[in-house]
Amino acid sequence: MDPNERRRPQHNDSGMPVQRWWLIGLSLVAIIVIAVGAGIFASRKLQPSVGISPVPTNSTAQLPTGSTSATAGDQPSTTTTPTTAIVPAASPTATHSATPTASPVPVVVAPGATPAPPGTAQAVERAYLHYWDVYANALYTLDSSHLGEVMSGTELDGRRQQIDELRSQNQAVKIVVEHHYEIVLLGPSTAGVEDHYVNKSYTIDATTKRPLQSPGAGETEDVAFQFELVDGSWKVVSSSQVTR
Repeated sequence: MDPNERRRPQHNDSGMPVQRWWLIGLSLVAIIVIAVGAGIFASRKLQPSVGISPVPTNSTAQLPTGSTSATAGDQPSTTTTPTTAIVPAASPTATHSATPTASPVPVVVAPGATPAPPGTAQAVERAYLHYWDVYANALYTLDSSHLGEVMSGTELDGRRQQIDELRSQNQAVKIVVEHHYEIVLLGPSTAGVEDHYVNKSYTIDATTKRPLQSPGAGETEDVAFQFELVDGSWKVVSSSQVTR
């Protein structure tokens, strides 16, 4: 055999050397692999990430309040202004359940007071819980037409003015309070209630009734309510913060 036969490149049927076919085939495979990899990378980069967007919170609103002062004892003395708000003086926002406490309510007879008829303490307690029912409904609906059923005097004037101010701001109040009170008997036609209540009330939109602020842990309020027997009904005639 001619030694030069070994050095001659082998050809396929088309006349092209076999080595060149292998180089072309490998190049095509490399191009395909690169194209597929680039497509996968691009699809991953362009795909949006899944997550939860933070929801903005509403700013809290405060109800207009006035200044009050009183001393705990037989009969609270007040310097209540007509715009004083009982529902919380610091942060008003609440809901009330007019249910008498299961345990007996403490009853205190003021020194030197004229004895009250039997059942006076129970009548004052019922009047106090009914006061909160009517007051809470008035703050929620901004309807002050029934306030005169449970209050009189400066108390009635102040609550009506408070509701007018809320209405002008398109706000209302959801009353949420936890009562801890005692009855103070001052005489046949006068009495008091001292309440150390926890207030979790909050402002709401007057139209939609949606909360404008979140109920907090609750602030403790010390408030004294003075009752008088008016036309046969016990009514709140004044209220004030208590300084202990």
